[in-house]
Order: sequence, then C-alpha cells, then structure tokens
Amino acid sequence: MENQLVVSFLSVPALWKIGLSLALILVIQKLSRSLLAGVLAGSALLAFWAGHTPQSALSIMLESTFTFDGMMLLAVIVLVILLSSQMANSGMMAELVAAVQKRLNRRASVALLPALIGLLPMPGGALFSAPLIDDCDRDKAVPPLQKTRANYWFRHIWEFWWPLYPGVLLTVELAGIRIWQMMIVMFPLTLIAVLSGYIFILRRIPKDHAAHISEEGHRTAGQILPLLSPVLIVISTYLAFMLLLPGTEALSKYLPMVSGLALAVLFVQIRRPLDAKIWKTMLFSRKIISMVAIVAVIRIYGAYIENPLPDGSSLIVLLRSELAAQGIPAGLLIILLPFIAALTTGLSIGFVGASFPVVLSLLGPTPTDLQIMQILPFAYGVGFMGMMLSPVHVCLLVTNEHFGTGLSASIRTLIAPVAFTSLGFALVGGLWMMV
Repeated sequence: MENQLVVSFLSVPALWKIGLSLALILVIQKLSRSLLAGVLAGSALLAFWAGHTPQSALSIMLESTFTFDGMMLLAVIVLVILLSSQMANSGMMAELVAAVQKRLNRRASVALLPALIGLLPMPGGALFSAPLIDDCDRDKAVPPLQKTRANYWFRHIWEFWWPLYPGVLLTVELAGIRIWQMMIVMFPLTLIAVLSGYIFILRRIPKDHAAHISEEGHRTAGQILPLLSPVLIVISTYLAFMLLLPGTEALSKYLPMVSGLALAVLFVQIRRPLDAKIWKTMLFSRKIISMVAIVAVIRIYGAYIENPLPDGSSLIVLLRSELAAQGIPAGLLIILLPFIAALTTGLSIGFVGASFPVVLSLLGPTPTDLQIMQILPFAYGVGFMGMMLSPVHVCLLVTNEHFGTGLSASIRTLIAPVAFTSLGFALVGGLWMMV
C-alpha cells in the first residue's frame, strides 16, 4: 500500500509538480516574509517530487552552484551591488538622479533610470536601478509597491530585441535568422511595453513634489553621459568581448559581464576613491549575502527542472510530452510552451532554450525566414510575459527584497500591464501574418 502511494505521488504530471512548487514558493514567502525560504522550499519539493534521490539532488545542487559558470554568475551579482554602492557612496548616483531630474519630472525619471540600466544584460540588474528610484523619491510620495512595479517593468523594455541580451542572441542562433531581422520584428513590442507601463504604472506616480529635487541637487547635477560612464564601460567591454574575443564565452557566458563590471568598479575607485572602512562595509553587507544566496538557490531550482532524472528523463521533456499527448494544436503549442517554460525558469535564455527547439520544429523541416519572423512576436512575446510573471525571476525577487514588498502582491499588480502588452503582441504578430 505504501509503495502504491509513493508511485501515485511520483506519477503526478510534470505540469502539476512544477506548478505546485511555484505555488509553494509564493505561500512560504508570504508566511515567512523570506524569499530565500520560499525558493528553498519550492526547490526541495520539486527535487523529490520529480523523483530525484537525495544523492542526485545534492549532486545537482553542487554542480549548479560550484561550476565556473555558476561562480561567475554570483560574481556578477556581487559586482553589481558593489558598483551600485560605490556610485551611491561616492555621490555619483545622487548626481545622476539630479541630472535626470533636472531635465525630467519624477514620473519620467522613475521610468528612464531603470530603462537606462536595462541596456545592461546583467542578472539581477534591477538591483542596480532600484536605489536610483529611491533617490527620485526622497519625500516618500511613491508607495513601495509602485516603485517595485516601475523598476521591474521598465528595466526589461529592451529585452525583446536588444542584441546584448543572451535570450535574443540564442533566438537568432536557433532560428537561423539575422540579428537585424529579429530587431525589426521585435522592436514594436518595446513601444507597446512602454505604453503599457505608462497606462498601468506611471500614471499612478506623481509627476513632481516640492521635495522632488533639492537646490543642492540642482547645483551638483552634471552631464548625464559622464555620470553614466561606469555603465558605458560595462556595455563597451561586453561588446568588445563579443566582437574581438567571442571564444571567451566558451569559458563562461558571464565572463564579459564580470570583466566589464570589474573595470567599472576600478574606474569609479580611481575617479572617486573610497576609504577602506567604506569598502569593508560594502563587502560584508547583508544585501550581498542575501542576494547571492537567493540567486544561488534559484539556479538550483532551475537545475532540478532541466537536469535528467535518475530514470534518464527530465521534467522539461516530460512536460513537452504531456502537452503533445493532449492533442493540443501546433499554433497553441507555439504559445503554451514558451509561456510555461518562462514561468518555470524566470529567464529569457531559459524559455528560449527550453521551448524554441520544439516551437521551431512545429514549422516544418525547412521554415523560411518569413515564417519564423511571423511566429516570433507570439512565441517570444508570450515567453517574455511568462518570464515577467515568474516568481523565480531574479529581477523580481531582488526588487521585492530591496523595496520590502510582497512577491504575490507584485505579481498580481503586473497582470494588467502583461495582459495589455499581450494584446499588442497579438496585433504585431497578426500584421506579420498578413505579409
């Protein structure tokens, strides 16, 4: 009888296993007010419900964390926090905010600052822009949940087509199209996302207030580009690696970003040196420790989905088989597979890598560039929206952690802009279908 219960427990469809593990993350986070506790609980449930033995679960956990690529990802998170702290402690961040605010009202500033940082394809990059939004709201006129939504949403408006993002590059590689084709098709989605963000997020943020920017801020406000020099260094370094040293990504896809961030940290220290006491406070801050732990556990959760089970299968393969066995039409699969993969991985490169090989195969053995471009707004668009609603999306987690907001509440308030943007995807996709 006991064996039958175990077999029944393990034979639950993969979709239910993944879905309930995500639900557990939300419940535990709400009860404990700890994102780390929630992701740990969801990862443990997923690992053992999927059929991993304690030995295989431990092996996957160690492999996903202590690989060179895994350590480089954690290095990115540490360097992002350090660079952000450097810019804050040296006064660069306040001057950047003042420079933007001198030219724009608070509402526009709250959108522009995370959008500028969004040009950097760094994991958890929303953590970099969150303090900038705080500086735009020194009089605390904007509720934390509104700042969470603005930071998270406008941080990602470029990820449909900006060629520095790994998800875009992987899409181009898998689809066999040129990068300019991807950019032409997907650029309108950025405009739709901006419009959606304005309608559902920005309009609720007051434009200005008496304390919007102080007289001192007006005096210290400089030119925006020099103050963005650390960000420009990171982008330039990333581009230099891609164009001049493409083979370095074989070592780690995060190596260009780590190199760029390290150079930016060095640049800021040379231009505006901080003493050893401040560096000690920054290096051993609670923020670094908690963010590194959260990101590490998220990687482990994703590894349990992607890695083979002891019987040789995997959750993502089982999920595909279950959907196909239900007789779901190919057109619906093109939408469902990226959305589910995005919801479970929380990464653009995750949903592209997990679903696009199947999505593209549904177009036949030799699809034309036009056929591929016609389905991109649907497949990539809905995948992107699934990623934006994912409770394991690093940017959403770190933004909630920074502003002290609830994960469930944040996701609920994102449903309206996501739904509106999805209608835009359908419109763009429909227009391409008419070509």
